[in-house]
Amino acid sequence: MNENAVLELLCVLNRYTDRETFDNEHPWTRGGAQMTERLLHVADWCARTCPGDLVHITCGVSPVSRTLAGAARVHGRRLVVLLPWVEDDEPLPRPCRDDDHERSMGHLAPYLDIADVVVGRSQFAAPERMCLAVVNSFQEYATYLHDIGLVARANLVAVVGSVWQESVMRALLVAGYEHHRGVVQHPLCNEGYLLPG
Repeated sequence: MNENAVLELLCVLNRYTDRETFDNEHPWTRGGAQMTERLLHVADWCARTCPGDLVHITCGVSPVSRTLAGAARVHGRRLVVLLPWVEDDEPLPRPCRDDDHERSMGHLAPYLDIADVVVGRSQFAAPERMCLAVVNSFQEYATYLHDIGLVARANLVAVVGSVWQESVMRALLVAGYEHHRGVVQHPLCNEGYLLPG
């Protein structure tokens, strides 16, 4: 990613932080007020400037999943949602509770023509080309580091929770080092970013 692209990303992030606060009493809310809106514009920017599909690793289909699906549809891309529910033989910590799969699928119902929902990491094969991947796993270092590694080939990787959760920030920084990628963490954004190598 060239210097102009980094500046453009920072402009997108700055544009959507005016309602963000640093709430010390509820740190998990830091940088989250405009995150979905920010990720919509980041997804749009990535899809306009890079080839590939979008990927969302999440414990349950969320407004972010629907936002990414909308961006995928506008740009003629696909969205792959990985619900990393644990299989019995998986060595990683249990990342998600057993959520109602049908309910999760219902959230994406308008987008099932362009969205694939994969349950369990062992069933996941990252698309060959990814313009954006968003990782929002369980807040444990090993889980985040593993999940970032699954999509480290993506042009841009957004890692949710890095501004307030030390283990997530550490996973973001280690992944940047391991995959030879720069890291951007805006102080008012809940998510940090792995830049292309």
